[in-house]
Amino acid sequence: MNYSARISEPLLITAFSIAALLAGGASALLPWFLTLAIAFIPIFALFAGAFPHHAIAVAIFLAFGAVPSFMLPQIPFAGGTIRASELFLALITGISAFKVLANPERVKQLQSPFTPGLLLILGLTTLSLTLAATALGNQPKYYLYELRSLLFWLVLPLILLSIDTREKAKTFAIVLAAMGFVLAAGVIIQFVTGMKILEASRVEKLVTTGSIYSDVTRSTAGGGIYFILFLINVTFVLWIKRVMKWYFATPIIAFGAMAVIATFGRGVWAAEACAILLILFLADRGERVKTLAAIASIALVGMTVMYITAPHVANATFDRLTSVGNEIEDGDSYQWRKDENRYAQQAILSNPIVGVGLGGEYQPFRNRNMGEDHTRAIHSSYYGLMLKLGVAGLIIPALMGAIGLATWRRIEKSQAPVWLKATSLATMATVFTAYITSFTQPEWMHHTGVAFFATSFALLAVSDRLRNVPTREE
Repeated sequence: MNYSARISEPLLITAFSIAALLAGGASALLPWFLTLAIAFIPIFALFAGAFPHHAIAVAIFLAFGAVPSFMLPQIPFAGGTIRASELFLALITGISAFKVLANPERVKQLQSPFTPGLLLILGLTTLSLTLAATALGNQPKYYLYELRSLLFWLVLPLILLSIDTREKAKTFAIVLAAMGFVLAAGVIIQFVTGMKILEASRVEKLVTTGSIYSDVTRSTAGGGIYFILFLINVTFVLWIKRVMKWYFATPIIAFGAMAVIATFGRGVWAAEACAILLILFLADRGERVKTLAAIASIALVGMTVMYITAPHVANATFDRLTSVGNEIEDGDSYQWRKDENRYAQQAILSNPIVGVGLGGEYQPFRNRNMGEDHTRAIHSSYYGLMLKLGVAGLIIPALMGAIGLATWRRIEKSQAPVWLKATSLATMATVFTAYITSFTQPEWMHHTGVAFFATSFALLAVSDRLRNVPTREE
């Protein structure tokens, strides 16, 4: 059935009428942001009911801070706020649950290779939350704050419920790539102007082992960097599989690469270089040397143009690349992470079953400039999983990664169309980059990282389910 046929004119009129009624009644009693949140609920509910996969994409997009928070509805709760992305996620979950209750046959769509991993996450999170609230005596505002990030694993089953055809899967993959393009544009604009426009980003002067580049701005995208990498990787795979012409692929890859360079994240640079080599090894068996030569030529031209047009940026990039040894010897960032890991090891060894639990402290207060959260937060995802969920938490990335690889191999060996295989390979390669950066970044414990992993694994599961489905569209 055509999507547009699902939304009749009476339903639209009803939704907007309810929104207007709620807004009018709430405006006299509540502040504007609560009025906006309440009024928007029936409109988004109608949208989520008719276009669930698009609604999930909207929630993910908002989670990555692509829209400034002051423009979005937020609801005060338990000393903090419920963000728009969380509000939308809860609404989509409620609508999906209602659909399952109305049609129990839809439960079958929740079956996927990643079900064991999801059950493990659910079990360990429940145990940690229970102990945090009881035996460990952690403060509610802290364990609820850390729990809200893990709730983004709901994205995985929601995508499984909402995508049941190759057409929807293809549309969703295109939307994710488009999201990467928008985030890349945001990073570049921040880099050029020095103005922060992405909510989950950082915009600051570049500092490398104590040297401050006052004329170079470092612009990041938080977890959104992985959707930028997905844009690069899926374009690259489509190019080497000869689905996309080089004159279309090159500008897209170059645009994404500009955004990645602007982050000045050495870990991201190294991880993406490994991902490109992985893609070449897995996908371009016939002409690897020729493809590597093309990549080297494009990179050389790009660096030459950078040295001519922005020599200060080129020098900063080169310095960033070659300062890894100095960072290990003298860098404050490296030393801070090293101390974090040392304190984490002590806490894990003292209670390996559950660690410190959600919201638990593991290190003393060390720096007034870091805020009170630094006694609970840790950069390394793998230490973070063991700290908050116990040693068994480390099984989660190992299990999900193994399932992901096995799922990709089934898709690659199937008779699935080229675009589906390309999307799966690009997804797996991007997940690979996140596994590498997780050694120094809290991707498995932060809501943007969790949202990325859940989306990626869901896309692999959907592709696996649809790999041998005959369709009229192809």
